[in-house]
Amino acid sequence: MRKLLFSAMFVCMALSHAQSQYWRSIGRGTIGPTLVTTLFGDTVLDRLLAGGSFHYFMNETDTVAAKGQAAWNGERWDSLAHPMTSVGGPAYWFVRFGGDLYLCGQFSFESTSSPGQGNSGIAKLNAEEQRWEDLGCPNPSMNGMSTIVPRDPGAVLYATGYSGSICGYPKASVFRYDGEMFHEWEPFSHIPQNDNNYVGSVFDFRGMTYMTCAMPNPLGTGYTTFLRWNGSNWEHVPGWGNTPAIIKDISIRNDTLYVAGTLRMAQGAPGNGVACFDGTAWNNMGGGLWLTPAPNFVSAVVLQWYRDELYVSGQFDRAGGIAAGYLAKWNGRQWCSLPGHFTVGNGSPTWVYDMAVWRDSLYVGGEFTSIDGEPIRHVAQWLGGDAVVECSEPVGVQEITPPTFTLYPNPTNGLLHVEAQGMRPRAWRLTDAVGREVLHGTAVLGNFVVDLSGLGNGLYHFVLEDAQGASYARTVVRE
Repeated sequence: MRKLLFSAMFVCMALSHAQSQYWRSIGRGTIGPTLVTTLFGDTVLDRLLAGGSFHYFMNETDTVAAKGQAAWNGERWDSLAHPMTSVGGPAYWFVRFGGDLYLCGQFSFESTSSPGQGNSGIAKLNAEEQRWEDLGCPNPSMNGMSTIVPRDPGAVLYATGYSGSICGYPKASVFRYDGEMFHEWEPFSHIPQNDNNYVGSVFDFRGMTYMTCAMPNPLGTGYTTFLRWNGSNWEHVPGWGNTPAIIKDISIRNDTLYVAGTLRMAQGAPGNGVACFDGTAWNNMGGGLWLTPAPNFVSAVVLQWYRDELYVSGQFDRAGGIAAGYLAKWNGRQWCSLPGHFTVGNGSPTWVYDMAVWRDSLYVGGEFTSIDGEPIRHVAQWLGGDAVVECSEPVGVQEITPPTFTLYPNPTNGLLHVEAQGMRPRAWRLTDAVGREVLHGTAVLGNFVVDLSGLGNGLYHFVLEDAQGASYARTVVRE
């Protein structure tokens, strides 16, 4: 189903821009290295902030020194605060917390709390002096801490990364920050110390604290990438288990958690590139994303809500079965691809590194130097209104609900009957309360029986995998 939708307002807007009817260039791009990795619509400064590994930003008539961070006021780019001492790599993202602006990334400058020492990776803006400061103590350049999360913070901010020490605390991969100083985060003390432990984001959802990570599984064997803290213990996020997929971005909207990353249903994840979670069950969002030349490398890297639709960018060429050139949007029932072919200097396709909404417009940033053959470099504004190239068939209400299965009797004292509805089961496994697998088997029929008589009394998780590799979980009690 191919279509192109226009509104009268969009047509007038498109005709007034010679360079592209869908995208507008914001400045003339960056200089050395030419890369914008993050955008942030800052309502406090009323500026669109850009971060990256660049040293300069070009306007129509002048060029400004930027050192990895710059601000657009609607007419021109300018530097944001006094430049960092050095920018060894990209800025990761900006965060507003407690009225202050924070930045994390691969940069360094002299510590404000300990003169003569270097501070790296994390910084707080002194709005009066327009200078970047450390967060109460220097973050050593060799330390593993390099990110500030979550990007949409609640009451607590966290420093995360590889295992390291900050402010003299013992090594960990998470430290809590209250706006004034760092503290040890007690839940992480329940994770065995390992210098290779990595934590990406920490966030609250439906009364629990979730943690994206990559570390030896503290609840069993293998590695884990997604855990949650229930107030007293760590547990696997339902439907995730030992899935090796890395989560690159998360978003919470309408009491639903959306995740993006390298997840694949074929590896036991609940979706391809993207999936959403209501606290109990996962939804694969119309089949998710696909990369035809190399399915093993499909990934989504950024999620952005704009006018009640979820925009997704990453390494994929299909979304919900339709062609989508690294950029697509999900409206809750179907995927649509957007006009715009993003390329770098040699003509190779590239994805959008980050997206932001500012003054009710959507902006994208990345490595691109042209869109649809027009010279639009590194930052662009979407002018396309509701224009789409193609949309997948809407997923009906009945189809949105994931396939289900029934377990009975539950509780059981031995034999457990399994009845699957709306799916072709392939395999099953049973894990105990801490995530260790205790039984497994194949499933060739929709109805079958599992014998639990050899197990001790307690709470177990029964996971059923369908023919497409999607997993669905239920709790069962053995008594």
